[in-house]
Amino acid sequence: MKFIDFCMTFYYLLAQKFLLTLFRSFYGLKPQGVRGKNWDGGLIIASNHQSFIDPIVIGSAAPRELYYFAKEEIFSWPVIGFLARSFNAFPVKREAFDLEAIRAANRVLRSGKALVVFIEGTRSRTGELLPPKNGVGLLAYQNRVDVLPAYVHGTFRLRRSLLHYPGLIVAFGERMRIADYEYLGLPKKDLYNRIAQDAMAQIRRLKADVLRRFHTFGYSASQEAKNRKGGNIEHGTRGEKSNRSGSGGETGVEPARR
Repeated sequence: MKFIDFCMTFYYLLAQKFLLTLFRSFYGLKPQGVRGKNWDGGLIIASNHQSFIDPIVIGSAAPRELYYFAKEEIFSWPVIGFLARSFNAFPVKREAFDLEAIRAANRVLRSGKALVVFIEGTRSRTGELLPPKNGVGLLAYQNRVDVLPAYVHGTFRLRRSLLHYPGLIVAFGERMRIADYEYLGLPKKDLYNRIAQDAMAQIRRLKADVLRRFHTFGYSASQEAKNRKGGNIEHGTRGEKSNRSGSGGETGVEPARR
């Protein structure tokens, strides 16, 4: 490992520990499904997307270094651009299919690293799960890497998670072996869609399990609905049309919005 790479990894891990402590102290962050899993090798973390803060919440909860997409504009900002690079973000154009971003993602995965991909292709404007895009399946199959679904809870209305139960939760599902899909004999587009649909099915189950457990302790799905009522104030979307389609296109390669 080059010295600069060692320094960047050390900086990332140091920041990760700091943020994990911060989120646990003020937002009650609860990583779930971390133990007993194989986190090694090239891996896609396929997650829902509710807030700009999702990437660092997921990064704080995961037990390994992660990489992210980020919109290209922020890399020209002096401080934010430096922080984005420090946290392993790389630029992607939001207006069109970005072949260079796909190539960068391929390099990350083929070098045995882990990449966060927001499976819905855009941030949810209501807090509800959106239909998955095929980008997760495309990246996973082309690079022959497994997929680990994840569900992020509590970031949609971030202020309501501050010092309030249940706070932030990142629940990881079961690792999907991409080798199991190679023998299905499906056309590539259908195969990509099958991988994405299977990952989203796990995310839905993770969400249901999280809400069910909170209901047991006095936090119900009706309270979750109340938290969503009126739109996402933190993102200034009150009154806007819900669930507008994002710019990720069919592949759903969504930049991490920091």
